[in-house]
Amino acid sequence: MKILSFILLFLCASFAAHACTLCNSKTATAVRAAVFGPDLFFNLFIIILPFAICAVVVYGIYHGGFANTKADKL
Repeated sequence: MKILSFILLFLCASFAAHACTLCNSKTATAVRAAVFGPDLFFNLFIIILPFAICAVVVYGIYHGGFANTKADKL
C-alpha cells in the first residue's frame, strides 16, 4: 500500500509545471488574460450553444416532434 501511494503521489505531483518557462512568459500571461478575461461567460455560452441546440433537435426527433396541436390531442 505504501508503494502504491508513493507512485500515486509522483504521478499526481506536477514538478514539470514549476520548471516550465512558457507558463511564466508574456505570451502565457496574454493567453490567460484572453481566455479568463471579461468575456469568459459569453465565450462559454457560445461554446455550449451548439450542443444545446443539438440536444433540443434530438429530443424533438426522439419524442416525435414538438407540435402539440388540438388535433393531436383528439
